[in-house]
Amino acid sequence: MSQFLETIAIVNKIPQHVSYHQQRIDACSLVQIEPFLQRISFATNKLYKLSVIYNETQVEKYQLIPYQSKVIKTFKILIDNNLDYSFKFADRTHLDQLKSKKGSCDEIIIIKNEEVTDCSFANLIFWDGKRWITPENPLLAGTCRARLLEEGVIETQKISVKQLPSFSKMMLINAMLDFNEKRAILISPDTFVF
Repeated sequence: MSQFLETIAIVNKIPQHVSYHQQRIDACSLVQIEPFLQRISFATNKLYKLSVIYNETQVEKYQLIPYQSKVIKTFKILIDNNLDYSFKFADRTHLDQLKSKKGSCDEIIIIKNEEVTDCSFANLIFWDGKRWITPENPLLAGTCRARLLEEGVIETQKISVKQLPSFSKMMLINAMLDFNEKRAILISPDTFVF
């Protein structure tokens, strides 16, 4: 039986964007996340990361920890045409093996079939001077990405590895890292290591 992972931001004791998480869960499981969330006591107003491991029929376990984002400025570009992360699997062995090849960089960007996809833990968006765009074919269609697309904040486009230096800034987005221009990473000649 497959295990899946759902990561939900808890802000001021309130789970964020639950309907988007439920949509992703619905694609692989019968779990209803709202009744599960109602059984958890969120004690403080800090930002928390709730990680839920579940299978096709039930929640198996969860972990609630205070969240602190990492500083990321450099990316190792890695090619992997065989990686399948179309569901948010709890087993991240393949992603961890790729990340172990980052060398002195802070994070990786995975190229699949000559297209930019994601980093090891987040979707990517890039500023082209007029709009924020996200890869048309991500490894995982994240919940934050889905919401920002629906709201018209970002657009999809095929992005080749050769295009990366042409963008002026980029951002990592996921359930814990919502869209915020202040978090944008300015792209310089040192941002990407090929």
